[in-house]
Amino acid sequence: MAQHPAAYPFRVNKVVISGNCWDGAELWSTGFYVGNTSGDAADPGTATAAAIAGIWQTFFTHADAIISNAYRTLQVKVSQLQTDGDVDLDMIDIYDYPTAMNGAYAGSPLPPQISLAVTMTSDTQRGLGSKGRMYLPGVAAGITNVDPKIPGASQVKIVDRLKIFFDAVNASADVAGDVVLASKGHKFTILQDPDNWYYVNGVIKKVTGARLGDVYDTQRRRRDGLDEVYLSRVLA
Repeated sequence: MAQHPAAYPFRVNKVVISGNCWDGAELWSTGFYVGNTSGDAADPGTATAAAIAGIWQTFFTHADAIISNAYRTLQVKVSQLQTDGDVDLDMIDIYDYPTAMNGAYAGSPLPPQISLAVTMTSDTQRGLGSKGRMYLPGVAAGITNVDPKIPGASQVKIVDRLKIFFDAVNASADVAGDVVLASKGHKFTILQDPDNWYYVNGVIKKVTGARLGDVYDTQRRRRDGLDEVYLSRVLA
């Protein structure tokens, strides 16, 4: 019988922010964790998702975030994960925006596979719980044919807005706990049996910093409603 015991040291809340782009042809999502470093996360209740949604709206629609208006946010979902990583179905809070919320940048958008990764850091220098990633959707800071990096001024604007966003989540009276990094730990296989394993040394660490690079990342994703049209030619 397979054994898959506890992964996280405590229960933690997983925040998933989602939306679409190109008038619904493609879907995107991003997110982070909220919780405590010394005990279980609080039940998200009925106010957490709405509070985070308001804070995200301030970030997503701010000109300094440089998010394309081809991208829009539709929902914020907060789900409590049990220590084994499964969702507690009695502890889910969902906020659906009454009106789809578009980014503020009117220039040409980049494909949804192109994202700007935020590295969230803790006071742990290396190893488990030291770093985590959040992919920002729809960032359209310009690059040129002579410089593949986003402009330094744009990088400053975006990372400053991120700080404001995370600080506001931590300060919200409706969001119990802090933005955290949640690691399941190392996977340990019992007697070399791939069906019997468990995690060891899982950790939850408070996020104390946000680091943003100046090079776009490729985010692996599956197309949703974006149909691809092929052209072929018969070779001589």
